[in-house]
Amino acid sequence: MVLWGILYVLVIADPVPELGGGNWRTTNFGSALDDPAAFINTVLDGVTFAGLLFIVASGFSLIFGLMRVVNMAHGAFYLLGGYVAYEVQQRMTGSGFGLQSGEVSTLEWVVPWLVAMACIGLFGLAVQQLLLRWNQGQDL
Repeated sequence: MVLWGILYVLVIADPVPELGGGNWRTTNFGSALDDPAAFINTVLDGVTFAGLLFIVASGFSLIFGLMRVVNMAHGAFYLLGGYVAYEVQQRMTGSGFGLQSGEVSTLEWVVPWLVAMACIGLFGLAVQQLLLRWNQGQDL
């Protein structure tokens, strides 16, 4: 199945007219042979997103496994952290969604990340101490 997916992206997604293919496209950028940079960019975007989902899922299972508390707010904390980082970056650069990655310096990526981590860490600590602590050690 994986081999079929690789062949599909590399060759079949944009068939050559000489081989009997039509003028149809099934991906947004054609095949990887036509535009390898777009293919690599798409693969790296997918790997990055998968890594972020893995971090969220690992955190959820750690909270449940160690504390024996079902913290359904874990995903909301992740989302709130992304929003805080976006707002900090928007205020630093003065731009919104139309911002290209080449227009942002390394500092304008790292500072929002650190601010979001600190804010969500403190918010998570407050939620733990105020809302979840009384339930710790109880059976579900």
